[in-house]
Amino acid sequence: ELLERILVAFREEARDAHLIFAPLPTYHYIEYDLAPDYEPVFKRAAQATGGIYVHLLPSFKRLTPEQRRATRFRFDQHYTALGHRVVAEALVPYVLALRDEMARQSGF
Repeated sequence: ELLERILVAFREEARDAHLIFAPLPTYHYIEYDLAPDYEPVFKRAAQATGGIYVHLLPSFKRLTPEQRRATRFRFDQHYTALGHRVVAEALVPYVLALRDEMARQSGF
């Protein structure tokens, strides 16, 4: 509940910015079959703020188990270059769609 309030309050601070909520799944979700319990909070926040929710976990799950493990460092849960590439490729369609929508609205 607190996280959702923080995310919704962020909308007030962001003013007219277009929001994309794309929570970064940790290795627990990427490497194991844990349900993404964080998802409902971010979906509700996106809906409450007019933002876009992007579920990144399916992009990681398409990788082989070995590739999934390679998305983080050996002794550290931060993403490797591969992990960042997965996130970037998953976000590209949403960012491009938002760019196109903004261009249409501004008449370009």
